[in-house]
Amino acid sequence: MDPVQQTETVQERGSPEPTTAPPDLILVLIPGLRADQGGDIHAAGAVLAPFEDQIRLNATSAYAQTTSAQVSLGSLLVGMYPSAIPLCGSTTLQPSDQKTNWCEQIPTHRATLPKVLRAYGYRTAFFSTHLTRSDLMSAHFDATHDLSVSSSDHTTPWAALGTSIQQWWESEALHPRFMVIVLSDLEVQHRADLRQAMGVSPEPTAAERPGPGIQIHRGGPGDGSTHADRLLPADLFSDPLKRTQAFENDAFLWSEYTTDPVLTEILSDSNFYQDEILQKHRADFPPLANKGGKTGPPKRQKNPWSDVDHEVIDAVYDDAAKAVGEQLYTLLDGLPTQPGRIRWTTISSTNGQSIGELTGNTAYPRSFAFTDLILERTTHVPLLFLGPGEGQTRLEDPVELIDILPSMLHLAGAQPPTDALGDNLFLGTRELGDNASAYIEFGDMFAVRRGAYFLTTRALVHHTTALNPVLTLFLQRRATSSHYWLHNVEKDPNQRFDLTHSHPSLLNSMHELMLDYRLGPAAVAEGLENSELLKETLAQPSAGYW
Repeated sequence: MDPVQQTETVQERGSPEPTTAPPDLILVLIPGLRADQGGDIHAAGAVLAPFEDQIRLNATSAYAQTTSAQVSLGSLLVGMYPSAIPLCGSTTLQPSDQKTNWCEQIPTHRATLPKVLRAYGYRTAFFSTHLTRSDLMSAHFDATHDLSVSSSDHTTPWAALGTSIQQWWESEALHPRFMVIVLSDLEVQHRADLRQAMGVSPEPTAAERPGPGIQIHRGGPGDGSTHADRLLPADLFSDPLKRTQAFENDAFLWSEYTTDPVLTEILSDSNFYQDEILQKHRADFPPLANKGGKTGPPKRQKNPWSDVDHEVIDAVYDDAAKAVGEQLYTLLDGLPTQPGRIRWTTISSTNGQSIGELTGNTAYPRSFAFTDLILERTTHVPLLFLGPGEGQTRLEDPVELIDILPSMLHLAGAQPPTDALGDNLFLGTRELGDNASAYIEFGDMFAVRRGAYFLTTRALVHHTTALNPVLTLFLQRRATSSHYWLHNVEKDPNQRFDLTHSHPSLLNSMHELMLDYRLGPAAVAEGLENSELLKETLAQPSAGYW
């Protein structure tokens, strides 16, 4: 959704013919399934091949609003950006700890897709074989079924899933039905066959990992593939409260680095060293300078995946996707239909993933496959609507997963909630062409896609959530190449060529768009930014971004 609402002529796009009975609705989400525009990975096509003749609407440039599967699921079910709901991921240091933060659950006052459909007489169910928290969905569906497996492979138990779905589907035959299915098969880091194909552990060895610390990065002026790294000690901002105060007091520098890949100055703000914790470490990172005419970047950490056969990995991933498509087709094709009632199925993903690529990234990944950095490949996902009739409408302009809610409600003949922000993709009310845009947030990272361009930024506020109000202050600063990366993802889908230096005007306009989202439809929920509840949550120790 564009942050500035546009008025356009309404145009039907593959809408269904009116029927006397509301249709059955199915939403299938496959975390880790990405919509590649380039390269040798064809997983999305492999999954969707069996359904080709059923596709009525194909949004080829759909973006998840976050890279977290759990948060993305909540966001698309509400039809709002995560911070506006508000939603966050888990802050627990141990995954086995089942303590739930208040912001991990969809607030009870928010209307969701299943809740609205229930008001229109639908029976609703949630089926998951993924590691998402199915228990957090129980308040929104009539029935929840968690079939996630505990083995290291995390592949779907298709027989058990099929039986469970068939039983529920037949038991509610007298009512219109809506079910969500979340599958686990394409999350590469959990696949035993991919680990075997790699011939290495999916995590770097201790010798390959960088030492504990906070990394400061600078992309190169050319293709973005060169950078210099400096590690700040891990306890630099170990106290979340002190870390927040440091940013609020402008003690941490959002400095411009030189266009040379050599990091000539890490921190130029003298206030940075006034704090006792920082003063203690000052000698650890003196500025890099020319000495005897010699200068060069610090030693780069080893790429732990340089010896991996990427063709093998791509092939295994594509084969896994093909298997998912075939099994999913068999499952859905076996569901009986009711006389006079049609069926619409939406297939998408909560997030994409990076699989061994290094481009577009400001640091070597901590694991071979990851989702915890905002990139084109971790957020660009398939979005298709399968239904009766003939012909296929292609939407090539950027759209968002929050558009799923109003689009599926349109198919049901239902009205969306007044606070839902998504657009109905079956009606031409969305901004199109070069002004079409999408917004993404996760941790201390933000991105916007508009037209062909994709702008990303990192505030380097580590182990935090997008709910952190400090991040709004960061976005209100002038955009610099130190913290922003700009790519033409239509011509450069693997994000090899950073355009921040060559396109300064575009950088500024994209930055304004990003800020418009953050201060407008994607703003942190009203009244939350200065609340004690959020302050207490931000002060909790956390592992990673949430």
